[in-house]
Amino acid sequence: MAGTNPSKQIRRPNPKQPSIRLIDRGVKLLPWLLSLAGILLVLFNTRLGAYWGDDTYYYIYPARAFMTGEGFHPSYIFGPVLPLLLCILSIFKADPLLSIRWLNAILFGMNLFILPYILRRLTGSLPFALAGTALVLFSDVVVEMHGWAMSEALAITYLLGGIAAALVFIDTQRLRYGILAALTAALAVLTRFAMLPLIPAICVTLLVYQPNRSALLRLRDAILFG
Repeated sequence: MAGTNPSKQIRRPNPKQPSIRLIDRGVKLLPWLLSLAGILLVLFNTRLGAYWGDDTYYYIYPARAFMTGEGFHPSYIFGPVLPLLLCILSIFKADPLLSIRWLNAILFGMNLFILPYILRRLTGSLPFALAGTALVLFSDVVVEMHGWAMSEALAITYLLGGIAAALVFIDTQRLRYGILAALTAALAVLTRFAMLPLIPAICVTLLVYQPNRSALLRLRDAILFG
């Protein structure tokens, strides 16, 4: 009896495939939904305006002085990146206190978008990464931090960006990701000087977390990054 031609065999559709595809799309969509939820949550919490603190003056005043034509004169005690960014936003005639409210909300969304990648890269578990990100979203301390008219939110964004870029560099060994990691880490420090430990932390990571590279190459990477 002649064998059956494989090309003429009838392939029965797997009834589970549509649901599996739907779940995959939903999982890929979750970081975007978490990010959007974070933006809306900060905007809701700051509906009466961004929170003020003693340090707020040193971030808002340079931008307002810039708007009046007095030039850019940041404080030497606090990092200059946030006042500079507010000065750039003031070109659109937006008051710095209003700008920083929207800026911090968007930054919280960015942080919630970057964080799942870092957690998944470190743990190898997408459910754990999404669960960890959800915990951050519903942390009242973190949400409140993104409501203050100060530099924490921007510094955290640069911190997470530096860590993510360093992990991509380790995976791909592409120079542009190493440069991106160095730039974002430097911006984190210039945004908030307390972020200085980030630089030696990434240097140590480059030294010990690249098992497929020789010790000499790992040392070179760490020195160039620092």
